Amino acid sequence: MEKKIKHEVLPYSPTVSIRGSLTNDPLDCGPNKILIEKSTSFSDIYYDLALAKVNGCSGVLISDDVRVPSISLPYLQDGPTPPPLPIIIAKEVSLKRGSLIEIDVEVKNETTYCYTIHAIRNGGNKKILLISNHDTWLSRDDVKVMSSDLFTKINNNDNIQWEYISMSGIESGAPGYASLYWGYTARRLAHKLAYADLSIEIRSGRKSIQFSPGLKNGEFRGTLIDPFTISFELLKARIPSIVLNTDLNDNENISIVQHLAKLNYIFNTKHLIHDLLEDYQILPAEIKAMASNFIDVNEERPSLLKFVNRYLVLPGEVKYGLFHKSIAVRKSYKYKYTFAEGYPSMAINGTDSINKIFFSEMDKTITDTYIDELYAYLKEFL
Repeated sequence: MEKKIKHEVLPYSPTVSIRGSLTNDPLDCGPNKILIEKSTSFSDIYYDLALAKVNGCSGVLISDDVRVPSISLPYLQDGPTPPPLPIIIAKEVSLKRGSLIEIDVEVKNETTYCYTIHAIRNGGNKKILLISNHDTWLSRDDVKVMSSDLFTKINNNDNIQWEYISMSGIESGAPGYASLYWGYTARRLAHKLAYADLSIEIRSGRKSIQFSPGLKNGEFRGTLIDPFTISFELLKARIPSIVLNTDLNDNENISIVQHLAKLNYIFNTKHLIHDLLEDYQILPAEIKAMASNFIDVNEERPSLLKFVNRYLVLPGEVKYGLFHKSIAVRKSYKYKYTFAEGYPSMAINGTDSINKIFFSEMDKTITDTYIDELYAYLKEFL
């Protein structure tokens, strides 16, 4: 019996006309087959989308309201990426393997504008950014309300100039179907904010505090910022950052933020390497030897931050580390797919029957490139 279903097409989905049978196994994908995706974690969805794309599925149906934009290989590409598989949220219906379904999707794309709000409360010499975003259509939280209220009520009598910045184009918005779809505005604006002494990002969630790798203080022992935050984009511009995840009321938030602002911090390369040590240990000896020269460089902020970038292993999750391409190559043999941030993004299929000589030469080429970059960069400090 024919039945129409309520549905919603997620952003970036291309115009398609599909008629095929449903499957719940991405390995069973093929022409005229549509994957039913029931995973709720981003890492599982990324993995299933990669398999569905490679195996030729025509589209993806999500039966639960999972708010992930449709994205395509190669992942972590900071620039135009081949159009992705269409993702359709099917509502109020039970989707079963083998059922026949017909989908017609017409998508109109246009260039639009996203606006950033920048407000300043004049104060002393210390400049602290209070960071948030107002495009919360993915997370559906009220962080923009929480952060703006916090800014209007915070005390700026402590020789601090507070600057409130709320960005759009954060949860999504990179043009050209870029698979590095989040954090676009922050990447474009970060260098203009490098004058800041500290950034405090406000996010909704269970109370926790995260710090930039390399940033230390004598009181808090928070975890490291995650690669999906605005703070990660600011980190690459050498801005020390703290992420406050909170569901508390205004008075408690104000107290926490003002306390964080008053702490004394150390931000250097030695602590950066220590925080990212697990991946740093697997790097080629030549890179570690050259990088060690920066530990004793007189610096206000870690010199090696320009070499911090993201990588993704599947099945697995997005991480970041120093000299991320070397890390990706050296971990790739353990995983089905490995990607390293860039344009173009580096992609490795760990199941290809490629001999060891290829991986050895790839590792050597990437090592030589990093050595040349480090040598040229070190000369700037001498």
